[in-house]
Amino acid sequence: AGARALDLGTGCGVIALLLRELRPGLEVVASDLCPNAVFSAACEVARHGARGLEVVESDLFQDIEGRGLFDVIVFNPPWIPEPAADGAAP
Repeated sequence: AGARALDLGTGCGVIALLLRELRPGLEVVASDLCPNAVFSAACEVARHGARGLEVVESDLFQDIEGRGLFDVIVFNPPWIPEPAADGAAP
């Protein structure tokens, strides 16, 4: 079996697609909690004709269990601003 990668919090799937572009033999699983992100990533995968890339809806590792081991896991979570020290909204 070839190398496998997991892209947690894939969003629109750009990192998963880039991994496939840089390493064509790499099997990639791209996951996100948000159904809209999963739909968007799946559309991008189809638009680019990427093979060996699976998009799944999962809360971190919750629905990844049972999909085997990964050689690399990448995670680029969304940026969420913290409230200012004085309590003002960011």
